[in-house]
Amino acid sequence: MATTAPSPDSTPSPSTGVRSIVTTLSLLVTASVTVFALVVFLRRPPSVIHFRTASSTFILSWLTLSSALHALAVRRQLGPTERRVGFRLALRFGLAGLLGGTVTYLTFFQPFKALFFLFFWGCWLGLYPLLILLGPRLARSMPARMLRGLDLLLFNVTLLLVGGELVLSVTARLWPIPLFASASNAALDVIAQHRLAPGQMFLGFPCDELGNYDRSAEESTAATRITAIGDSFSVGIVPHYFHYTTSAERALDDVEIYNIGVNAIGPAEYLHLLRHEALPLRPKAVLLALFVGNDAHESTRFRPKHAWLRRWFDRNNILLWLLPKRLMQITNERERRTGSAVGRIQGEEREGAIVQTPEALIHHLPWLADPSLEKPTFSDETYLEIETVRARGICDPAANELLDSLLMALEEIRRVAGSTPLFVLLIPDELQVEDRLWNRIVDGPLRGHSLVRDHAQRRLLDWLREREIPALDLLPLFRAALAGADGERHLYHLRDSHLNARGNALAGSAVADFLRRELEALNSTSDGR
Repeated sequence: MATTAPSPDSTPSPSTGVRSIVTTLSLLVTASVTVFALVVFLRRPPSVIHFRTASSTFILSWLTLSSALHALAVRRQLGPTERRVGFRLALRFGLAGLLGGTVTYLTFFQPFKALFFLFFWGCWLGLYPLLILLGPRLARSMPARMLRGLDLLLFNVTLLLVGGELVLSVTARLWPIPLFASASNAALDVIAQHRLAPGQMFLGFPCDELGNYDRSAEESTAATRITAIGDSFSVGIVPHYFHYTTSAERALDDVEIYNIGVNAIGPAEYLHLLRHEALPLRPKAVLLALFVGNDAHESTRFRPKHAWLRRWFDRNNILLWLLPKRLMQITNERERRTGSAVGRIQGEEREGAIVQTPEALIHHLPWLADPSLEKPTFSDETYLEIETVRARGICDPAANELLDSLLMALEEIRRVAGSTPLFVLLIPDELQVEDRLWNRIVDGPLRGHSLVRDHAQRRLLDWLREREIPALDLLPLFRAALAGADGERHLYHLRDSHLNARGNALAGSAVADFLRRELEALNSTSDGR
């Protein structure tokens, strides 16, 4: 009896079976994400409670439907051969889904939050089994040439985006400038990017051999040394003579305040400087200067949770997103203002011989003595945008994530300091001091928000008191400063949240009194032993 050879459809080849298994495994992976998101949602974590009823209903319904679709798709893949979806088509669907989901998430669902990230992908991955179930019919209805064209387009777009991001990341490593900075940079990388060069002349004074805006620690003969750590407030936008650490040093007896400061750093970098530069000098104490305005934001670099996911799904780490945005901001800012380069402070471009006497400094930089002569660092529109973002982060009692990160960083800084006394200086943002700026924010961009102007200071001071860490809060002192005829206190550089000469003088006097008191307490404790 003659036998008939089996048709290709009725007897799958070994390679077809393997490809089908791979497709089934991919469905099981995406199904696990969806089911896990559903289970987490049903457990009702605190963040879910704040969802609107409509949003909760949609998420719950779609996660449930996604789970059912995955079950149907897996069943099809385990069923008759002719109904299974091949590996190539499944890969095509998966690649399109990952690309579309990533772009959608980076565009519309920021900032990165792990819980919302899980819910988003739990819902989005429900499209994958839907394509597995309906896609083959759709693919058969398309001309082969169109299908190949879409494949080629999808592959090239994916290659362009992923490859472009990798190229920019390598470029950022080789050419570490602020334009390429991202939130994921390690502490040492951030310090290297933004530190002044050793010997660099800055506002008439040379940096020391490490790039710190101070005399070398080896030159000091003072009996007591304090190491001060901070960001651009420690670098300052005033000459060395007028800086608050120098001013405090002059008011103290036989005390050196060695100023370790780097622009654009935060708590993660403070920890590195403490461990590798401040403590090796064996100081009597360490003074940590926190700028309340942005150190809470900068603290997100400290031990970020889900670091790998943040690298690719937090758009503050995506250079393809950041670079065009920064270039556009620079272009817009140049159109808004005239004078010095964008972000450059008044007098920063001056180079030449060392200028140390206050009279000579004021002659070269008259705005030091008369704030009315200051030129703005930013345009009015840009500065209002900057301060609005800061107000939302430090003055909203409901937005505690940033301050939680800052407190976590402070706990580690305290641990690393060990037996060396740690003092903390809290520098307020201008929006917390100048009423006119605050009113523009709460009556304008943040109208209707329940903001507490000194919320960050309250939380920080409570935390510091509980751990018996001496702290100096400049906010009450700055608010008590006399206002000029225009109603402004003029403690900050014009449209720039850094302290001007007047603000530095007020801070320097307060720091001197604070250190004198704390050093006396330390000495009396030592004598008592």
